[in-house]
Amino acid sequence: MQSYVYAEKLNVAYQKSIDTAFLEDPVCSIPSEVEELLPKKYVVIVPNQLYVWHPLFVHKEERLIDEFYELLIQKFLDNLVNVLLLPQLYCSKHNDEDYCRYLSRKFSNNVIVFSSNYTSDIQQYVIKKSMFVIGARYHTIVFSINNSVPFACLSYEHKMKNMLELLGVESLNVDINNSFASPDEIIKLIYNGFLNRHIVKNDIEKAREKAKSLAISTFQQLLVSLSIEYYTKK
Repeated sequence: MQSYVYAEKLNVAYQKSIDTAFLEDPVCSIPSEVEELLPKKYVVIVPNQLYVWHPLFVHKEERLIDEFYELLIQKFLDNLVNVLLLPQLYCSKHNDEDYCRYLSRKFSNNVIVFSSNYTSDIQQYVIKKSMFVIGARYHTIVFSINNSVPFACLSYEHKMKNMLELLGVESLNVDINNSFASPDEIIKLIYNGFLNRHIVKNDIEKAREKAKSLAISTFQQLLVSLSIEYYTKK
């Protein structure tokens, strides 16, 4: 959405697009150990260790960020809701699985940490089976919409917020700066969203349909453009 604004201001011709993950509804073989790991009911939380990599957060107090996630996990556990921490990033210096395990250390065996070795299709399956998602990574929210799962988006930059605006579900956006500054207030807001998740289900379905329609339209336009270029050169 922000790119559209830039293009219009600069009078640059452009084709509206959205994340290509919306082109597919993944169907894959689910390993038996994954099925055995998942409780019947659970919420997914995807944390983001922003202070180790993001320029806007490297100078923030690490403990404030860690404590927010710990308090968020504790809120659901206190209400007897199973929590699964889903690493989104892998094969990098700062592996999300390491951070998830760090956050889970004080909760004994009450928090499930999913392995980062599984593909994004299996991650989507885990999200699809969940009751609710709280995500501080962009593709977590893409996967939630793609599987029509209610969520709270902890946005740390415009691409997450703007995608929700484009799809008409901006009310599900939570500025992550507010989360760190006022954790109790924001955690209460998120938990209320969980309790009332059925209310936004229809809005997320509409967002999914809009996203898929836009992704397909953009891809078809790409194919047309490539065909024209190919035959022109030929």
